Amino acid sequence: LPILVCNPGHVCITDKSLYFQPLNGYPKPVLQIKLEDVRRIYKRRHGLMPVGLEVFCTENDLCSDIYLKFYNSQDRDELYYYIATYLENHITEQTVESYMLQWQKGHITNNQYLLHINNLADRSCNDLSQYPVFPWIIADYSSPELDLLNPATFRELG
Repeated sequence: LPILVCNPGHVCITDKSLYFQPLNGYPKPVLQIKLEDVRRIYKRRHGLMPVGLEVFCTENDLCSDIYLKFYNSQDRDELYYYIATYLENHITEQTVESYMLQWQKGHITNNQYLLHINNLADRSCNDLSQYPVFPWIIADYSSPELDLLNPATFRELG
């Protein structure tokens, strides 16, 4: 599980990189994310306010590489559109249908698929008020030990 830490700092963007400089220098004096490494970005609510921005550099990672909270939505939107414009020219946007197709073909795991769907539904590992939702799959709540090889242990999800 990710460690949810609020770390104030400064954000700077150039035509090549996004920089975050934490005021306390932790975990690094300056965190650099090359725009060419960014795979997905999402506008987020933080504390139910439209001031969050989540940046992913790996397509199938459980949680984002950085989650930024701004003082106002205008600053967040300005950075979002700058990065989105860059991404528009470099990567294709993923949709629910594209993730479903990848999952059906076995290119992504059940867990990765559910995390992608949760991300598209504005849920994030980085905000406890909007944490990802996963279906209940266990049907056997009375056995002292679960037999994971027994199909009766699991709910029928179809």
